[in-house]
Amino acid sequence: MRTIIVISLLCVATLSACSFNQEQTQHDTLLVWERDRDNNHCSVWLIEPEQQSSEKILADARTCNFAVADIGGVPHLVYWEQLNEMIIYAINIRDRKLNIQQVITLNDMEFSTLPQWDKEENIYFGAIVDGVEQIVRVDQGTKTPSSFIKQDNGFATEPIISPDGRFFVYWTLDGPTSRTSQPYCITGCRSGYYHIYNIEKVEDISLIPFIRQIRDEQLAYHENAQWSPTGQFLAFQLDVRGAGGILIFDMNKTEIVADLKTDMVGDMKIVGWASDTELVYMAQHYFPETGYSLARPYIYSLDNKTAWELFPDLPAKTEEDQPYIFYDFDLAMNDKHFVGVLPPPNSTDGKTASLFIANIDQSPPNVDMISITDQIPGDVDQWSPFTNPTWSISGEWLAYYSEYLTADGIPQADLFIISRDGEMVPIDIGLKEVLSRVQYTWIQSE
Repeated sequence: MRTIIVISLLCVATLSACSFNQEQTQHDTLLVWERDRDNNHCSVWLIEPEQQSSEKILADARTCNFAVADIGGVPHLVYWEQLNEMIIYAINIRDRKLNIQQVITLNDMEFSTLPQWDKEENIYFGAIVDGVEQIVRVDQGTKTPSSFIKQDNGFATEPIISPDGRFFVYWTLDGPTSRTSQPYCITGCRSGYYHIYNIEKVEDISLIPFIRQIRDEQLAYHENAQWSPTGQFLAFQLDVRGAGGILIFDMNKTEIVADLKTDMVGDMKIVGWASDTELVYMAQHYFPETGYSLARPYIYSLDNKTAWELFPDLPAKTEEDQPYIFYDFDLAMNDKHFVGVLPPPNSTDGKTASLFIANIDQSPPNVDMISITDQIPGDVDQWSPFTNPTWSISGEWLAYYSEYLTADGIPQADLFIISRDGEMVPIDIGLKEVLSRVQYTWIQSE
């Protein structure tokens, strides 16, 4: 049984009383893929919350290597198999089916990162070729993959195209030949040092010299690069957990224009861009005397060079005098809605969590908290509620899933969609027993 209680903090009564942009010209659709326990194959589902409908549009895929790519302004579903081929599907939402649009032979290239498209529809991705991880490019004209960026003493990987399609950021690491090569990467190398490649000017920029101009300490690895909506700014973390702070690089000025650090010992994590000049991030402060961590969201403005805490009025501690911890979060770009997860007061059984939604385009932000209580069977061993909360493109819907392990170690998962006024959408696609993490992406259709 699942109950929903809406508690208004700064709005009146419900989320619908807050200021939201109600205009909606397109329909939000959720694409979901997961691995079935019964046959160990992957399926893709198409869910339309407005119609309260769901349908399986692809079954029996050998892997769960799916991604949604914006190609020519239209979302497509991309599927690939290691050392085999990449298939690009056109998504026919009206007929609820996928149509194969293009098949690219990989010629024994082993995919290592998601493919990216530039504005000319050329494709870039990280791949291991002859034992060396490198950036591969598929020319739109020839449809042939070829090595594009290769390190002489190490590897290059994980290109991320800017929204304007003019640049991509990628990272390099000297020594190993791939992120899984031995003995350098026993547990896997997941970060290195960022470069920015100018596609139009055919120029490569290493960010290390710019960082050395403002930092004297030993260089930490770079992590979690995120482009601003126009592609003018690139934000990224220093150190895998952001312990070294957050830097913002200006593509127009070719310089670092912001150096963000926390005043207390703890990590920092980029949430996303609220606008082209406003960055939302989490600062997690660690208190060694108690062993607790306190994570709070902040927003930094490039216009006035200041940062402030987003929700100073949210309770900082539970009645047990333990700090709140934000487990997961997302930011809706269209109308600046922030969603976070935290344990509510008096939650001692580990089976209750609170989902709060805020409109951060107002000062102070309007905040509403939704407390959702799960009646979980007693044989549950581990529980992760509100995992990967993700806004639809319009900001009208929120998808998340809860996962847990039974006492005998069987992974279970439930996918949920709620409207922004807290109403649960009755969707059931039978995810109860899955072998891999549930993955999903919102798209829009006419």
